[in-house]
Amino acid sequence: MSGNLGLKEKEYVRNQYQDSFLWGSFYNTLNFSLEILVFLSHDIDY
Repeated sequence: MSGNLGLKEKEYVRNQYQDSFLWGSFYNTLNFSLEILVFLSHDIDY
């Protein structure tokens, strides 16, 4: 077991973490804008 494998594993974990963080913030933004749209649509009289 050399340090090379550990480095690759750390890189993989870091990439996975960055991906989930990006997706998480993306979904939060999407959810937030959807809530705003719903809120605004309630104020509009069709």
